[in-house]
Amino acid sequence: MAIVFPPNTDELAAWSVVQQAGGLVVGPTALSNIVVAYAPDEEFQTRARQLGALFFIAARGLCASVALPSGTVS
Repeated sequence: MAIVFPPNTDELAAWSVVQQAGGLVVGPTALSNIVVAYAPDEEFQTRARQLGALFFIAARGLCASVALPSGTVS
């Protein structure tokens, strides 16, 4: 899932919240206040909200491999 934090949140602060809430950081995005994370349990979102997350977005398709013109996969 993608987790959205307030606009002035830096990447390290967002990653810290994910870890404190019990999740795993999958990777960054182009915006420092949005991070892709794995949530191991249903209560993760509640904990992350208590720590400052604004909302959550399904990340399906955001992390898929991209087929290059040559047919290789990156």
